[in-house]
Amino acid sequence: MPAISNPDQLTAVIGFTLPQSALDHDASIYLRVLKAQLGASRVIPWNSVVRQNKDDVKLKDVPRQQGPEQGFIPTTRIQPIAGVAHVDQDEVWGHELCGKAAGKSAGSFKRVQIVNIWRPLQGPVTNAPLAMADYRHLPPSSLAKHGHLFGVGFDIHHDASQHWAYIRHQMPDEIIFLRCYDSDQGKHGEALYCGHVAVQVDGDAEGIDPGLIRPRESIEVRLVAIWE
Repeated sequence: MPAISNPDQLTAVIGFTLPQSALDHDASIYLRVLKAQLGASRVIPWNSVVRQNKDDVKLKDVPRQQGPEQGFIPTTRIQPIAGVAHVDQDEVWGHELCGKAAGKSAGSFKRVQIVNIWRPLQGPVTNAPLAMADYRHLPPSSLAKHGHLFGVGFDIHHDASQHWAYIRHQMPDEIIFLRCYDSDQGKHGEALYCGHVAVQVDGDAEGIDPGLIRPRESIEVRLVAIWE
């Protein structure tokens, strides 16, 4: 995987290998990985969800959270893949969510961020991989605010200038960081957020043993990073 020069300039960071013995839902693994990469003072788990690319998996209504998820057991809530390009939080809800996670105003900290860690639970991924938008080619005119189960974020509409990429045949020990909100709001040239969506890639299963081709199953863990 490519070396990382400056995480603030990236919309996604790939290539962090989790220990084989820790390929599970243990929250501490995700917290340590994110804290080490970002250099944050602390990281708070907000929630997590497992998604499956199956026709019989329907969207489940959940109450809007008012604090960190208790118990951190993602497999109790399985959702379908996210087929609409989006950013999870806008700047208002993102700031509010960080405050709810910390238990006091987000403005009392030097900096706060919301970062999702996304990875497949089985690999290789041969259908519905996660595609990410290059923030530098994501014009504001292609964004529309949208209220959803988890708060308020952005829907992303097609624009010919957009650049999208995905990790072909991603494995469970390859994780993606998705920046969803940053209180610095790009004051040093950082990416504000990473648009993302599950996509269809024709022929993506070619060359893969048929026994390894299965519906995509993934976990995304939403985390709040705090600099004190």
